[in-house]
Amino acid sequence: MIDYLKRNIQFIIMITLWVVSGMYGGPSYYLVVPASLMLLRMRNMHSEVLFGLLIITVLSDHWKPHLLWASNVKDIYLMMMFVMFLFNTKDFSYKNMVIGPFLPYLIWIFIPLLRSPDAFVAFQKTISTVLFYSITPVWIMKALSEEKEHFLKGAVLTMTALLFYGLFMAVIWPESAYLMGRFRGVTGNPNSLGIICTVFFAMFTIINSHYKEMFSKWEAGIIYAAILLSVVLSGSRNTIFAILIFYSFARFFKVSYLLGFTAVVVLAVLYQILITNLPAIIAALGLQEYMRVENIEDGSSRLIAWQFTLNHLKQDYLMGHGIGYEVYFFQTYGMDLFFKYHVGNTHNSWLAIWLNTGIIGLILYAGALIYRFVSFASHSVYAIPMLYSVMFSATFESWLAGVLSPYILLMLITLSVIAALEPATVTTKQEQETQTGVIPVSPL
Repeated sequence: MIDYLKRNIQFIIMITLWVVSGMYGGPSYYLVVPASLMLLRMRNMHSEVLFGLLIITVLSDHWKPHLLWASNVKDIYLMMMFVMFLFNTKDFSYKNMVIGPFLPYLIWIFIPLLRSPDAFVAFQKTISTVLFYSITPVWIMKALSEEKEHFLKGAVLTMTALLFYGLFMAVIWPESAYLMGRFRGVTGNPNSLGIICTVFFAMFTIINSHYKEMFSKWEAGIIYAAILLSVVLSGSRNTIFAILIFYSFARFFKVSYLLGFTAVVVLAVLYQILITNLPAIIAALGLQEYMRVENIEDGSSRLIAWQFTLNHLKQDYLMGHGIGYEVYFFQTYGMDLFFKYHVGNTHNSWLAIWLNTGIIGLILYAGALIYRFVSFASHSVYAIPMLYSVMFSATFESWLAGVLSPYILLMLITLSVIAALEPATVTTKQEQETQTGVIPVSPL
């Protein structure tokens, strides 16, 4: 890990220059970041281009003024990646193995633009969405094909460094690292940090499982420690449950797919019983204060937002009003919800997508997401567990409806990693035991 950082010291200096120019150099970052991006492309440092995008999307989630530069430059960054692809298509002759099922959705989202209250902003967000899903995976597949170990190790270490930087801020600059007593690190709020940790936990587990020699045990331990410590400090209940869902179902599916699907059916049957008795279970464990039991039943006011959104959708459910409409909707009716003790947005990806693109868009997107993960089940036993984890997390946060977000970028990287695996190499524990007579040790 240390040797890897030494070999990439120039890129680390470049990122430091971005941050310094953004915080103290006025508008100079509009020149520094694009110039750096062109330099990376000329030197064929395609992995570093993606690491830069990952850093910028993470930092852009923070609403503090000193990181506003990241929000301002991320659209420019993505557009430059598109232009570089457009003028060098022969150099990007790698199939986008993620986008296929999402194409109907990406075509459909232009239709609701006609009903947007702010068509110009909605059009910009629509273009960003299309480019994000179509161009980014091509860059990822190029990096995976040409420099797999460098890219995978770099992506993991980039995220780990951001988590550790957030933990470091908690010590030297707590007023920036905490929001209303909860840890948020370098992200905008504790729930954002939780979503990042949810997807990153799954991504690293998949990489560490299929490429066992890439990280030593102590390196893997440090990475998991950074993730789990960030989760614990954030106090994000949704993240804790999402990670537990991924971890638990991964173990079931490692034994056999039949056991995994049986566990899903059992959980679905017992779900209502579990939710009803969850406060009592948490209280019995002595975690009622940490898990904020007093507002579990009303979902931390989420039910208020959900009911408010559904009442609106009953009258206007078909078409939607364009990408980003959920932000406009909650800004318009925010005061009504404030008096009902809710601050924020839908806190539900499915409702947000429904508001933006109508019931048609929701069906297209949800169907594409499910199909893409299920179609990769033969590549990795972690595909279906990650799908469950993502769907659970998305039910309580609206991150799947985001534009140019680090969460979706991490998901696209993970899907591309799974897609690049050979289906024939995937076997469950039962199959391996039958073939060899030896039960393999789980990487989890």
